[in-house]
Amino acid sequence: MSKNVKPSFTRRSLRLQTREFVLIATEGAVTEKEYIDAVVACFQQKAKERFGKNVVVSRKYVSSNHRSVPTARLRALKREASLNRIDDNYTAWLICDLDQWNSEQFHEIKTWEEKNKARNHWILNSPNFEFWLSLHFKNTAEFQKYVKRNGKRVGTNDFTYEEIVKACSRARSSYPRDSSLFEQDGSRMFLFIEYLAKFFGLEADFQ
Repeated sequence: MSKNVKPSFTRRSLRLQTREFVLIATEGAVTEKEYIDAVVACFQQKAKERFGKNVVVSRKYVSSNHRSVPTARLRALKREASLNRIDDNYTAWLICDLDQWNSEQFHEIKTWEEKNKARNHWILNSPNFEFWLSLHFKNTAEFQKYVKRNGKRVGTNDFTYEEIVKACSRARSSYPRDSSLFEQDGSRMFLFIEYLAKFFGLEADFQ
């Protein structure tokens, strides 16, 4: 072979898949966002290992000056969709805590969700997002140790894929389906996680 001729190599690249745009408004400014980023990173790694594909989730977090008011978050979410003139290929997710709110105060949010169920999604954590995080642990003691060590921060590698799957299973099996939603602990967060799983072809693990 001539010294001036460089050998050619065929490099197999991962298939890149980009899906619809996701708008996310959370009540907390840190914990929820870090958790979602951690889940996406975990799912990306699992998809690469299992299918040899790289999926990019285009998402934007919407903020509001009134962090503790879910309806303010909702209005910020609506403004973001309007200002960016996002086309029909997107979904909007409002993630909030029950805390001291009651069913009547969430009427505006419920109306928004009912208007377009295919696009608008309301995720309620009762009493708060920490309840959802607790479902990733075997017992309360382990969760308390995690909180004491990490506070409200969530690291990229804090939860394994298996722990996320189990959390969804626990939430789905115990989630209140009627008016008792506002009378006992529960989380709809599993709906959002299962939605993300579909991006990566992992939905079968969550059924």
